[in-house]
Amino acid sequence: MLFLLVSGAAVPHTVAAAVLEGEHCSIEFDNADRESAELVRGFVDGSWDEVARSVGADTQIAPVRVKIAGSLAQFREFAGGHDERWIVGLASGSGSLIVLKPPRLVRDPLKSFRQTVRHELTHIMLSRASNLQNMPRWLNEGIAMRVSGEMTKTSEWIIGRAVLRRAVIPLDELDERFPAAHERASLAYAESLKAVNYIVDNYGDEALLKLIRSLRDEDFDTALAATIGLDIHTLSGRWVKSVRKSPYVVTLIAGSFSLWLMTVVAIVAFLRKRKLARRKRWEWEMEELLGDDL
Repeated sequence: MLFLLVSGAAVPHTVAAAVLEGEHCSIEFDNADRESAELVRGFVDGSWDEVARSVGADTQIAPVRVKIAGSLAQFREFAGGHDERWIVGLASGSGSLIVLKPPRLVRDPLKSFRQTVRHELTHIMLSRASNLQNMPRWLNEGIAMRVSGEMTKTSEWIIGRAVLRRAVIPLDELDERFPAAHERASLAYAESLKAVNYIVDNYGDEALLKLIRSLRDEDFDTALAATIGLDIHTLSGRWVKSVRKSPYVVTLIAGSFSLWLMTVVAIVAFLRKRKLARRKRWEWEMEELLGDDL
């Protein structure tokens, strides 16, 4: 599943059939989706303080508005021209709005909505704790994925395959937008998560928070250099190098080598068997020929 941040985009105005108020949110929904609305309210209120602390935002900021779309057509209005098949939710940082796909169209709504709410809430919190104009898309998405706990295992395999195929997308190509194709978009999200994890694993949580704060007033290159002493190209090269050493990639390489070796052995065995068969036929032909002469 993918998530969408709509920064500064015009948001359609719709009238909800019902509204559920929470401590930090108001949930708009159709009456048929009341159970989902109550779950979503619990997800927002329950994760509010944790998400805010994760990105250095003030926990006392204004509440958010959550809209559970009543139909796919309504969700498409919010998603704009994006392919809604892969999108469960989206956020408008400037409008403090989270929009969710109708629950009946989502596989495992409980798990999907829990992750989506945390993901989109992170985007909104980042818009209040930092300046998104200075924040590259990969950093924004990577932080949201880290906070929401998404793709923790699948990202390893996605990136591992990309490393083997030499198809890794340079981080500086993910500054403003992600690829439209689903497979490449999934790789972009996975890379974003791994790059953020690399920063935290090697420089600590405080370094990430400092980077977020610095982007309020500084451009990304300046903030990154001041925070961890690297430029984007060095950072990109180092995290890719670290990925190559991960157990997942080693396993993929070993698996690829094993498959290659098995293929070679099978081909050699086949050629040997065919050579022996030809030799046997030749011996039979020679016996028949000598027998005829006698």
